[in-house]
Parts: sequence; structure tokens; C-alpha cells
Amino acid sequence: MRVTDGMRFALMRRNLGRAQSSIDSLQAMIASGKKVQKPSDDTVIYSRAVQIEAEKNVNGQLSRNLERMKTFGSMYESVFDNVQELLNKAKELALAHANDTVDPITRKNAAEEIRDIIEHLVTLGNTQLSNTYIFGGKRATEAPFELNSDYSVDYHVPYGSQEAVDVYVDTAERDKMGFSGLGLFYEKNKVLYESPENSFRGDAYTNGSYHAFIVDSTNDTLYRNGLPVQLDHGVYRGSELARQIQDKLGDGYYVTFESATRRFVIENQVGGTVTFNWTNPDATAATLLGFDRLDSVVETGERDVSDVEAGSTSFLVKITQGGRTTGSLQQRARYRYSLDGGTTWSAEEMIVNAGRTNAAEYVVDSTNNTLYLNGAPVSITAGTYTGAELAVEVQARLNAAVPGHTVTYDAATRKFTVTNNGPAMTTLNWSKPEATAASLLGFQASDTGIATGTSDVSDIEAGLSLGQIFEIGYQVDGTSNELVVGDGVNDYTVTLTTGVYEGATLAAEVQTQLNSTPLGAGLFTVSYDNATRQFTIQNTGAAPYTLRWSDSGSTGTALLGFDATDTVLAAGASDVSDFATDPRNTIYKDGVAVTLDVGTYTGAGLAEEIEGKLGAGFRAEYDSGVRKFSIYNGTGVPVALNWAETTATVAAMLGFDVRDSIVANGSTDVSDFDAGMLVDGTNGANSINNRIKIAFGTDGFLAADDSFEIKDLDIFAFLKNFQDALEGNNTTGIRAAVRDLDYSLDVVSKNITNVGMLTNKVDTLIAEKETRDYHYSQIESDMVDADVAQLVAEFNAMVNSYQALLYSMSKLQDLSIMNYM
Repeated sequence: MRVTDGMRFALMRRNLGRAQSSIDSLQAMIASGKKVQKPSDDTVIYSRAVQIEAEKNVNGQLSRNLERMKTFGSMYESVFDNVQELLNKAKELALAHANDTVDPITRKNAAEEIRDIIEHLVTLGNTQLSNTYIFGGKRATEAPFELNSDYSVDYHVPYGSQEAVDVYVDTAERDKMGFSGLGLFYEKNKVLYESPENSFRGDAYTNGSYHAFIVDSTNDTLYRNGLPVQLDHGVYRGSELARQIQDKLGDGYYVTFESATRRFVIENQVGGTVTFNWTNPDATAATLLGFDRLDSVVETGERDVSDVEAGSTSFLVKITQGGRTTGSLQQRARYRYSLDGGTTWSAEEMIVNAGRTNAAEYVVDSTNNTLYLNGAPVSITAGTYTGAELAVEVQARLNAAVPGHTVTYDAATRKFTVTNNGPAMTTLNWSKPEATAASLLGFQASDTGIATGTSDVSDIEAGLSLGQIFEIGYQVDGTSNELVVGDGVNDYTVTLTTGVYEGATLAAEVQTQLNSTPLGAGLFTVSYDNATRQFTIQNTGAAPYTLRWSDSGSTGTALLGFDATDTVLAAGASDVSDFATDPRNTIYKDGVAVTLDVGTYTGAGLAEEIEGKLGAGFRAEYDSGVRKFSIYNGTGVPVALNWAETTATVAAMLGFDVRDSIVANGSTDVSDFDAGMLVDGTNGANSINNRIKIAFGTDGFLAADDSFEIKDLDIFAFLKNFQDALEGNNTTGIRAAVRDLDYSLDVVSKNITNVGMLTNKVDTLIAEKETRDYHYSQIESDMVDADVAQLVAEFNAMVNSYQALLYSMSKLQDLSIMNYM
């Protein structure tokens, strides 16, 4: 083929165009410093560069979030430090004014300082940053705290808006922007508040931090999609009960307990819609878990949250009969409790530092049952007695040793008189350390010789040595002592004698009272099975009878283990307890039940009973100063004390948490919290008392209308009480403020620790984001950044080539014209 000038010219022009394009591209690269500027430059690299740029933008937004969190963190840190400083100042005032010698005017001046502190704390709680209330949670445009005219403080952020907003701190991680006002001044641990108007001058205590949920036959069922889900009976912390619910619901459910709000959260991840049938009357767990009686339809991925705080929110205690906190039971103050802020009150009165009201005055056990007559020991039978009954018992024991004694009791003075009517002088050896009955009977440690016809009278009121009282066994009282039985025509109420029983004796009491109705004698037999802890009631008559367990007057239904469903007993038929009853006399050692003898004990007496039942190598003691039991293991091998066993029902009374203790040889297990009867006068945790108790110091007198409240920790309420105590010149209230301010400072210390942890976390994340941004820049640079020096060299070479092409092209044009000519 012949190559023409036109073909040469066209080729030259194409090469010239390519050179021009390369020059333009190199110029653009040199100007931008980038070797890839558009998809056509390098599709793969350009796509990756776009992705890296997007990731850099996200990283930048995360960095901005973290910088904002850091700014908030600095504000929180400053607020918490100021709160701590103010509370320390308040504590200094409490310590300075806790002495009885401080005059009322000085205390009134201090009250003004406390009011200033409250005002300052409210201001701190309403701190703003860029028009945002930092403790306002999700309602951050309104002040969360309001100071009232009486210096009480209201927190106005509703549930659901109390927590700080979430922000992304990483691509798949969110965190709170800050802290809730709820966590600044409040905590869900139950604490004791004493009215500053109280006449009580001793100390009062509660075990509020051990508030628990109790699942029993009255509250053990929830319904899902119309089918029952039954929970195991036991005593649970909130998180423990949440795990129990999750296990029972099965795969696809996640249940948590929000300790800050005391609400349960049930999350549905089963892949379909689920209905929780809270309207079902048999869904007895609804109230326990804080759910309203409305069904919840929960889509997959959604949650059902308690409508109200779960568990008793507060316990109000009011002294109804003034009296002592220790000593003879008849001398002690009595109280009623309310679970609804005082709208309704318990029908039964409770004895302070003891159980429910009973006729007994004196408790005799192994710690106070011995006196000495003419140098020889005389033992009083253990039990509970009125003063007159104890006088008869002491007289019988003395006369068994040396006849001729008369013992009487004066209820007005609470003193015993021992008269010697025998032919010779007798000596009561009260000075002997082993004469443990001396203080019980009111005698000082000095021997008394009683001549014929003369008497020895108590030196002080009897019973003053008695501290806390413990009851072991079935407790029958005014709230559980009635059954209803009918013959189809009439119904009859059967009233059991109040007291503490073991299973067999309670069965005998039920049988006696059932056979004492107008229906006739010998119609019923009642027995008790120790293995199953169930009662059996048999109709041995010829006609049918109905046990009306559903009757509201049948208050002993649950005590005997029956559901609230009536039973018609045909002739010869029997009714057996629907569930195992709770004798409340059992602890567990290495998984084996250890049964304590039924009775009423002093703390030391119960310690001796526990020690005796645990066996060789164990030593049990009770410390009345701190109100705790200790169990020492000297058996030579490790031993498990199974407090988590559901039938170890006296654990709460003894002050042990629901956690097994592995006690090594030579080690001791000590009560986790104060021992004693619970706030409702019982010796076991139940759905009424939530394992909460109230105890009073051993030196004090309670007056009628003294009041106490066990409720969530509230720093403002503490300070309000402190202010009122200063105004009222109430030393006890001021001393209580020292304790309350210690609680408050603990809350603030936790917050300071938490904000420090948050700040450290934010600093770490900011550093990570900076490192990540650097790496993104490096990757981006490696992919798209150009070597400018090399590009300049290439550019110069390409310009030279371009100029050479232009020159060649002009020569070609000249030759073509000459050839044409």
C-alpha cells in the first residue's frame, strides 16, 4: 500500500493530539498533586478513594461527637466536684452540731447555711451548656430541678426522658452523652429517713440495700401468647430475677433489670410478634414486675418495659404505742407499717426489735435460764412467758431444789419478789457469772441471803437485758389465724391460737379448732408431712363439708399451703396442701437441711441453737452491737452454707444474702446485713416485706406518732431533714445527718469515678479517631497522590516531544507544498 502525504499528516496530527492530552493531564496532576482525578484515570483506585473519603467523613463526625462529649465531661466533672465540696461542708456542719452542748441559736444559723447549700445544689443541677440543661436527659430544654419554698426539691424529668441522649462514638457503638439528674442526687438503694420531729433519741437502722424480689405461689406466673410461664420460687435481686424470666421464656428473649429505674425490660428477638397477657387474672407476676393490667403486643426487635417501678417503693413506719426498744416485750414500743405512703396500714402491730404482737413478756433460752440457790444451779425451762407465768415457773424450779419459796410478779413495777417461807435461810447467788437469769429477773450481781419470812425484790425492772428477739417456726398471728368451714347451710370461722409452731403442733392446733365448731367434735383429723411440708385435712364425719379457702376471712389459707379455691370434702375425703409450706426453721449445710427447734430466742440463744444443730467443729455467735451472726468452721474441711437454697428461709432473718458461702476450715461466715425480724414482723423474706427490716438501737424510748420511712436515697431529702433537725434543735436528727451525708458522698464519689472513666474513654477514642484519620490519609495518599518531581520531568519531556512533533509536522507541510509546485 502506498503511504501518501495525507496519511502521514493524519498520523502526525493524532500523535500531536495525544501529546497535547498527556500534557494537559500532567499539568492537572501537577496542579492537584493527584494522579487519579476521575474514574477514567483508574476505576479501581478511584472507587477505593471515594470509599476512603466517605470513611474519613464518618470518622470526622465521630471525632466531633467525642469532642462535644469531652466538653460535656468537663462540665460534669466540675459540677460533681462542686457537689462533693458542698456535701463535705454540710457534713462538717453536721459533725460540729451533733454535740448536745451546741445552743439552739447556733444551730439555727447552721440551718441557714444548709439552705444556702440546697440552693447552690439546685443551681448546679440546672447547669446549662449552650442552652442545654446537662442533667435534663432527653428533655434538655427545661430545668430538671425546682426548689420549693420549704426547701424540698422536685425533680421534673419524667420516666423515659431521664437518661442522657445517645451519640455514636464509633461506627457501631453508641454511648450516653452525659449523666442523668436522677443519678446525680438519687439512688435506688433503700435508706431510712427519720422525721426530725421524732422524740426518739436512739439510732434506727435498715438493710435497704438488700431490697429483693420474692417469687412465691401468689406471684409466680406470667402469660405469653395465652400460655402460662411459671417462675421458680425464691428470693432474687433484680438482675437475678431478670435472668430467671429470660431462662423461662426461652431462646429469642432478652430480659434485663434497669437498677437505676427499677424496671424490667423484655426484648423480643424471636422473629415474630409476641403478646404478653398482663390482663389475664392468673398473670400474678404482673404487679411484682411492675406491669399494668394491659396486654402488651411486642413486635420482633421491640421491648416491653415495666410501667411502674417494680417492688415496694417505700415503707412507712409509725409508732402506735410508745415504749422501749429493748427489754421486756410488753414494755416495748409497737408500730404499724404502710406500703402506700400512709393510705392504708397493717392490721397487726409489730413489736420493736421483735416479731408481731404476742402476749409474752419474757423470752427464756439457754443464754438466760440459770440462777443459783445456795450455790447450786437452778434451770428455768426455755420458752416465752408473761411476768406472772415466769414467776410461777421460777417458783416451781426453786421449790424443786429447796421447798418453801413463793415468787410473785408486780406488773406495775415490772419486778419479781422471791419470799422464803422455809425453815432456814437461803441464798440467791446473783454474783455468780453463771447466774444468767439475774438481769432477766431484774437482780443486780450481788448475792442475797433471804431469812425465813423475808423477801428479795428485783433491783431494777426485769427484762432490760433483752435485745433483739427472733422467732423460729410457723408464725400464726392476727393476719393468718382464721379459717372458714361450712356445711352447706352455715359457714363457721375457726380461729387459731396465735404463736409460733412447728408443723406437727400447728396441725394439732388446726385439728383442735376445726373440731370445736358447732359442726361437732371429732369430724376432722389434721396431719403434717415433714418431708413435703404439706398439711392434710381429712373429713372423718358422715356428711360433706366445705373448706372455704377462697373466703376473704380465711387468712390462714397461704400459711397452710392451700390455693384460694374452695374444697368440698366428701365423707372420708382429704384435702392436701397445694404447695409446700414454709416452716421458716431451716438452714442448709453442704446441701443437707439443718432444722432449728421452733421457738422464740434472744440473739445469743439463737446462736447457741444454730451451733448445736450444725454440730461438732462449728461455733456460732451473735454480736448485739452490730446485730450480726457469725458462724465459724473448725471442722477441718471446707463447708458450704447454702443460703441460696430456696427453703433456707431463715437466711434473711439471720442477715445472710441469697448466695452460698464456701467457708474454709478456720474461716467465718458473717451476716451480710443486720439480723432481726423483717419490717412486717415475720422471720422470712416475702412479697410484702421485700426482705427489708427496721431495727432500733438498744438505748432509747419511742413515743407514739414517731415516724420513719424506708425509701430510695434522696440527697435533697437528707438535707431537708438536716435543715429541719437544726431548726428544731434535734440532736438525734443531726447525728443521723452525718450518716445520711456519708451515703450522699458515696453517690457523688461514684459519679466522680464514672465521669473520670468516661473522660478517659473519650480521650482514648479521640486518639483512636486521630490515628484512624492519619491512616486514612496515608492510604489515600498512597493510592492517588502523585510524585510531582517525576511528573514535572515527564511534563518537560512531553513538551519537548510535542514541540518536536510540531516541527516535524511543519516540515511535512513544507515538503508537500513544494512537491505540489
